[in-house]
Amino acid sequence: MIGRVHRVRDGSPVRNGTVVLSYIDFAARGLDAANYAALDPEARVALHDFDEAHLDADGRFVLELPWPGVVRRAVIRPDLTSRSVSAQFLETEHELGERALDRLEPLDLDLAIDEGAAIEGVVVAAQGGFPLAGAGVLLPWWSDEWSDWACLSDAEGRFRIAGIRREVAAARSHAEAIAEAPGYVTRRFEVPAAGDDLDVVGLRLALERGVSLVVLLEQLEPAAAESAGALWHDRMATARAWLQPAAAASSEAPIRALPWRVEAIPRRRGDDSFEVRFDAIPPTRDVELLVLDEQGRLLATTTVDATCERSELHLPVAAPPTEAAASPKLERPPWRVRLLDGDGTPLREVDIAYDASNATFSRQPCRRTDDAGWLELDALRPGEAYALRAARFETMHLFAAGAAVATTPMDRFEVEVRLRPLAPAR
Repeated sequence: MIGRVHRVRDGSPVRNGTVVLSYIDFAARGLDAANYAALDPEARVALHDFDEAHLDADGRFVLELPWPGVVRRAVIRPDLTSRSVSAQFLETEHELGERALDRLEPLDLDLAIDEGAAIEGVVVAAQGGFPLAGAGVLLPWWSDEWSDWACLSDAEGRFRIAGIRREVAAARSHAEAIAEAPGYVTRRFEVPAAGDDLDVVGLRLALERGVSLVVLLEQLEPAAAESAGALWHDRMATARAWLQPAAAASSEAPIRALPWRVEAIPRRRGDDSFEVRFDAIPPTRDVELLVLDEQGRLLATTTVDATCERSELHLPVAAPPTEAAASPKLERPPWRVRLLDGDGTPLREVDIAYDASNATFSRQPCRRTDDAGWLELDALRPGEAYALRAARFETMHLFAAGAAVATTPMDRFEVEVRLRPLAPAR
C-alpha cells in the first residue's frame, strides 16, 4: 500500500506525522473473502490489526500489508516530539470502508489532514526589522516549556502554528504567544482575537537583542587544608547563580518585584574556579549577581553593568568553614501579595500561575486573587523567589531580599505589585 498526505489549504505535503492503518489479515485469522462476508457485522468490528508508517519529506508513506485482507480506517497523527518549521495538525481519521488488499494492484491513498485553527505571522529583530530564521514560537498551554502548539520560523522568519483545537480557539485559551531566538531576549506577546474562521494571521513578533555575560567564580584564597578545598568544590558543585535587576540602594523591603530573573548552573573550569554563563539577558545598567548554595545561603554577590557585551567577569567566592553551620529554619507566615494592573486597579478574582524560580521547586497549582486583588503565597527563604503569571500581563518575579526577610516582623509580609500588560503581537 502506498499513499500521500496533504493539506487542504494549499495541497502541500505533510511531513511531521504518522499514518496508522486498521486492517484485517485474513490468513492470520483463518478467513477468506467468502466466510468473512458471512460474518455478523458486530463480529467483523471485533477483528482488527494495525500497522503504521512515518511520512517522508514528500508526505508519502509505504506499508507492506498482508493479503488477502481488507483495510478499514486510516488515522493520521501529528508528531509532537519536537518543533519544526512544518505546522502541526489535528489527529485526523478517514473511514475507508472495507477496501480489499490486492498484491497485484496496491492501494494508492490520497489523504488530507484537518489543520484545526491556526496562528501565523513573522518573527523579526526589533532593531532593524529583519526576519529571524529558526526562532521558536509557542502558545503556552500546560507550561511555558512545552506546548503541543509550537513551531520554528522559516528562512523568511514566517511561522504558522496549526492543530489548535477549535473549542480552545473559540474560548481564547491561546491568548498569549512566546517567541525566542538565539541571542535574543525571550518575550511574551498578547495574541489578538481570532476571526470568524478562528484563525489569527499577520502577527509580527519583534525580539530585542540580548546581552551575554560570563562570570568566573574563583576560590578567594587557597584552602588551608585539603578538606576545606574539597568542601569549597562540593559547595560550588551544587550551587546556583541568579541574575536580576539590582535594587535601589535605599530599598530595604523584604519582598522585591522584579521584571526578570534568570538562573545558571556553575560548571567547573579548573582546579579553583567555576564558570557561569548567562545568555540573551535584557540589557540593564545595574544587575545583581547572586551565588547561593543548595540551602539558599549566599556565597557571593556583586553588581554589574550589563548594557552591552562584557569580557569575562571574575568573582571571588570565600571558602566555607570546614563544618558548615546548619541553615536556621525560618517560621514565617504566608506572604500576602496584592496584584494591580498598570492603572493601579486591583486584579480581582484572577487566576495566577506561580512557581518558585528555583530548580528545586516544582510547578504549583494556580491560585485566585480575592475580590480586592490579594493573593496568599507560602513563605520563602532568603534568596528565593516566585514567578507569577497572569493572563495578558508580563511575568513578575517576587524576590525574598536576603537579611530583610529574616529581620522583618512577621506581620509585615504584605506587598503591592503592579503588573505590566503584554505587548500586542502586531
